[in-house]
Formats: sequence, structure tokens, C-alpha cells
Amino acid sequence: MKCKLLVAEDELIERKVLCKTLQKYLGDLIVLYEARNGREALELYVQEAPQVVILDIEMPGYTGLEVARKIRETDKNCGILFLTGYDKFAYAKQAIAVRALDYLLKPYKEQELVFAVEDAIRQVSARSTPLPPRAQPTAPAAPLHTEEEDEENGCYLSISDVVGTDLDPKLYVAFQILEYALIDAPGAPLKQALLDAKIGGDIMGGYDSGILQPYFSVIAKYARADQKGEFLAVVKGTLRKLANEGLNRKSLLAAMNYYEFKYREADYGNYPKGLMYGLQCMDSWLYDGDPMMHLAYGDTFAFLKEAVKDGYFEQLIKDYLLDNPFEAIIVVKPEKNLTAKEDARVAEKLAAYKFNRRRETGPDPSDERVKRIPGYPIQSGRTGADPDVRAEGY
Repeated sequence: MKCKLLVAEDELIERKVLCKTLQKYLGDLIVLYEARNGREALELYVQEAPQVVILDIEMPGYTGLEVARKIRETDKNCGILFLTGYDKFAYAKQAIAVRALDYLLKPYKEQELVFAVEDAIRQVSARSTPLPPRAQPTAPAAPLHTEEEDEENGCYLSISDVVGTDLDPKLYVAFQILEYALIDAPGAPLKQALLDAKIGGDIMGGYDSGILQPYFSVIAKYARADQKGEFLAVVKGTLRKLANEGLNRKSLLAAMNYYEFKYREADYGNYPKGLMYGLQCMDSWLYDGDPMMHLAYGDTFAFLKEAVKDGYFEQLIKDYLLDNPFEAIIVVKPEKNLTAKEDARVAEKLAAYKFNRRRETGPDPSDERVKRIPGYPIQSGRTGADPDVRAEGY
């Protein structure tokens, strides 16, 4: 028997992406219901009695916390999960009060969402059989091209722009936020525009730092080489539209909250904090900058929170992603059995080198067969003699 799951999210795009993700990875386990606001969520809860409820905290009508309290008045076993873009301790405290199973801060990873929902299903479901293995929500690795692989649809299209230097702490954080807003967020506009145009099977990229001249990339995987022009037109056209009309303010603030929380709490997952602090120090120290530059982030976030009101991020798009002369456009085309061909070329080159080397130096004296060559005594151990010079007798 499938688990009834209710998703309440007032942002249409985020709700659709959330539901699509759940259907993709847990579709065989759930019956999904959608609510556009808190009031609709309560109505659906009364009608359908879902076992698991996913609530955005900030919603019109009733907030997610108010919905959770009303559910708890009659149902002590419903699994409740919260999603929010606001990192507020008061929210977390109230989530604990209604015995929420999880509390995900936007932007969350697909894997975090799927694992949290599956754990909730495990806790509230009366299913007697184990859950089937989950599909891992991670991007597939680039395929090794063999004779059976589709060579035409295996290209990578990319566009990359240099973004100042790693010694600018504001750019260092701002472009991490832009990466989320443009590519990583649910329904991110740049990624969605490329997928809607059917350019590539997946879109990746973002901000790559740790070098003196970091860069921002947009990459379409599993595309065709002849889509290069369309790829560039969609990327530039979407960025131009966003720069002129403005980015989603809620998405930018959610990304700021996420990164500020990550910096303050040193939330680096399984990586040791000391290691991550050291790497951040090296991002500036290696280039004669202050090693504490990227660890003293308070002023940077304060600036960005004010600057978002004045079109700061839109101006960054214009300056660095649209009107930037330091740009690279790369098309990577697969070739079937390329590794085998390269191995054969290297083997042929080594064989030719070995043959020519023997012609120049004569037989290898370490070869036991050399000792059986008549009239070819080898002198060794001569003090001061050139070890590469052999004495030959005929």
C-alpha cells in the first residue's frame, strides 16, 4: 500500500520541481497531493488523511507551522517535514515543538530531500516489506564511449567567463549565491531554459574558485555539437532577460541564508572543519592576500543583503557573464573507443623509440643474450669511465 504524501508550497515552480523530484525517486512508494497554501493544505489533509506532510513555513492563509499545529491536534503520528529559506532559530524551535521529523533549509540538495522523505515514510508506514532500493539522485558520470554508445548525443557544450580574482571577498560569496539562483535552485531559470529548449540531458556548472582568476561556467551534458549556436543564444538571452527584469529575490535571499548558515556553523558535511578552513585560507594566501579574508565573512554578507535591493546581482550578470571579453566557449566531442586508439598510438610510439634507441646505442648489455654474441665483450666497473660508453671487441 502506497504512502499518501502532501506537499504544501506557495511558490508554483518550487512546488512543481519538488513534486517531480519525489515522483522520480519515490514514485513507486507514494500517492502525491499538492497544496498551494496553508488553507488548501488543511482542506486536503482533512479529505485525504496523508501520512506524511511537507510544509513550506512561509505561506499565505496559514503558515506551515500553523498547519502543523492543527494537524497535531488530531493526529499524533503524521510525519511532518518543514522546508524554509529562512534560517531562524525561532522556526527551528517551533518545528521541534510540533515534533517535526526533519527541517530542511533551502537550498537543499535532491539527495537530502529524498533521504528525509524516505526516512519519514519508514517511520509512519505500516508496510511490512522493506522499501526497494532507491535511485540515487546524483548526476550520472560522463559515459565511456564504446561502439554501442550514442556518439552524436554525447557532446558537452560549455561557456565560461573569468570572474575577477579570488582576492575579492564580495565576488567570492556573491557568485556562489548566483550559482544557486541560476543553476542549482529548484526551477532555476537558466537551467530550466536550457532544458525547455531540449539542449542536453543535464545542465551543470557554477562558480569555480581556488585559483587566482576564478570562473563561472554553464555546461550542457549529452548534447549535440550542432546545438552550439542555440546553446549560446539561450544562455545569453536568458541572462540578458534576468539582468534587465531582475532575479527572483526570494531565491537570492534563500541562497544567502544557506551560505551564511554554512559559514557560521562550519557545516562542511563529513569534511573536517580544520581542513576546510585551511583551504579557504589558501584561496587568498596563495596569491599574497590576507589568509583570513574569506573567513571574515560578516561584513560581506551584510553588504550583500543590502546590495540585493539595488540590483547588485543583476549588475554582476551584466559585467561578468554578458559583457566580459574573457570568455571561453568549448565543445567537447566524444570519439568511440578513443582510449583504445590512444593506447595503440602510445604503444606504437614507444616501439619506434625503443627501436631507434637500440640502433643508436647497440644491444642492451643487461640482456643475457648479449653475452652470447661472439666478439662482443663488455667492460664494466671502470673508474671514471662514461657508463654509457661500451668497449667493443671485434
